[in-house]
Amino acid sequence: MIPITSKPRFYDEQALARMQEAFDAAWALTQSRYRSRTPSKDDQLRTYLSEAIVALAETGTSEPDELCSLALEHLPPGR
Repeated sequence: MIPITSKPRFYDEQALARMQEAFDAAWALTQSRYRSRTPSKDDQLRTYLSEAIVALAETGTSEPDELCSLALEHLPPGR
């Protein structure tokens, strides 16, 4: 998992919108990738994706497509 820095950051509306766009795209792809999903597994996957996207944004990554693809690279293979 990508570590989140301990120092909180504040994001402007544009940055938040880009992260939301990245999350929405990543979640849509994740839903098709994981066939045997459960509500519990969905919660874990959503949490992972959101934490990964925030951690990536903290490193300076800001483009939604890049945030999405990098977050998805770290997910375990779908089952």
